[in-house]
Amino acid sequence: MKPLGTIPAFSDKTIFDLLDYLVSNILMPLGGIVVCILAAWILPSAVTRSGTGISNEGMFRFWRLLARYLAPAIISLVFLVNLA
Repeated sequence: MKPLGTIPAFSDKTIFDLLDYLVSNILMPLGGIVVCILAAWILPSAVTRSGTGISNEGMFRFWRLLARYLAPAIISLVFLVNLA
């Protein structure tokens, strides 16, 4: 059974192929971005510091910089590439 057989991009996909595409290319990257936003922007520093186990102040600031800016940018890039 091919539920989206009328759409050329999905004409040869079964329901399991469509679910795999949805989870792998859309839901997982969006979940990664949500986790980055939650951990780096919403949760207090004390919570993320204890969760990561980083005790060095410089390393924690570096981790937070990566989690706030670099990780969401790279995940967004992967998300956009997978949609094409």
